[in-house]
Amino acid sequence: MTSKTTKPETNTTDFAQTFQNFFETMTNSTKDMGSMTNPAQEVMAFSAKMNEIALAAAQKNAELSAKCTQDILAELTSMNKPQGEVADYTKAITDAVTANVQGAPERVSQFAEVAKNAQVEAVEAIMATTKDLQAKTTKAA
Repeated sequence: MTSKTTKPETNTTDFAQTFQNFFETMTNSTKDMGSMTNPAQEVMAFSAKMNEIALAAAQKNAELSAKCTQDILAELTSMNKPQGEVADYTKAITDAVTANVQGAPERVSQFAEVAKNAQVEAVEAIMATTKDLQAKTTKAA
């Protein structure tokens, strides 16, 4: 038995030539690419704006939480004073709880206002970025 070895035909693409042609085409292009900005820079700028909005909202929420905690601690401190009668302890507890419950809607409203403002700022940033990108795309085309 004789084994006959044949070389398979290879049809490989010359990638070096392909890349050279690509880069020559890009450098010889007559289209003005100067009007297009670096997309990565635009994404980073948008991301920075969104982060700024989120961090400002988080800061405001932390301030509101700290104030709420201070108010509750003040109520607990007044409740902790020695009382003459058991009924006086009950009244102190009732007053502290009542004050806390009555202040809750205002605190919730303040947190909601922070969220609403952050939402509005985010939508405005998205709209401004979209408008800016549309203008740049139209100008480049």
